[in-house]
Amino acid sequence: MSESTDPTPKAENPFTKPWFLASGAVIVVIIVLAVVYTLLPPVGAAPNAQPTPTTDKSSAAPAAAPGDSVCGLPKGDQTIPGPGLVSKWELNGKTAVPVDSSKFGPGKSVDGVRTCFAHNPTGALYAAANFVSYGTEGKPDVLFKHLAADGPARDRYLSNPPTFSPRDDSLSMQIAAFRVVSYTDDLAVLEIGVASSNGVKLSAPYTLSWEKGDWKVVVTETQPTQVDSFTNMVTWAGA
Repeated sequence: MSESTDPTPKAENPFTKPWFLASGAVIVVIIVLAVVYTLLPPVGAAPNAQPTPTTDKSSAAPAAAPGDSVCGLPKGDQTIPGPGLVSKWELNGKTAVPVDSSKFGPGKSVDGVRTCFAHNPTGALYAAANFVSYGTEGKPDVLFKHLAADGPARDRYLSNPPTFSPRDDSLSMQIAAFRVVSYTDDLAVLEIGVASSNGVKLSAPYTLSWEKGDWKVVVTETQPTQVDSFTNMVTWAGA
């Protein structure tokens, strides 16, 4: 076996080694394989402020009618998903994601990126899982351009994208669990659990807003948490 050039001691968890990358006045924090791309709030902002979804009302793009999916998916069942949720899974890169193109999404592709999810709780969950899968591929441009909600943080990133280090291909991760924290017609807060090939388990919160006929991830200050198990979450994984 070749000698590793990684200076991190073997006893340390690679998930605890963030890369801090400057992007103008905003710091983009990428936790290695944690799949949580976050933007810290401006200096002076309340550290525990609740995330507030923003929309660009001046956009020239036509907005879908309330409840209408941009790709025509039905609003459908508004039941909060829980134990026993059956999903079909496909690989997106190296990460398995749930897919149901006629019911929950993704219903279309834009620039090769899977988008458009149903306006219901399961659609929001599928959208969050989709976001996670693109994070594992180390594609922050995809995350912010196509999957993030409109707002100043997204605009700042797109106008001055940072340079990212290559991801560590020696580790892989998969979605393992979820929890719906709260849900309203235009805002969903979910927790996604992921498990890595070295046994590390993480959970991370995601806030999504219903914007222009699709669920978009709100860019907020979030941090993944290492956990011993997913006992407080619903087990959910691809075969």
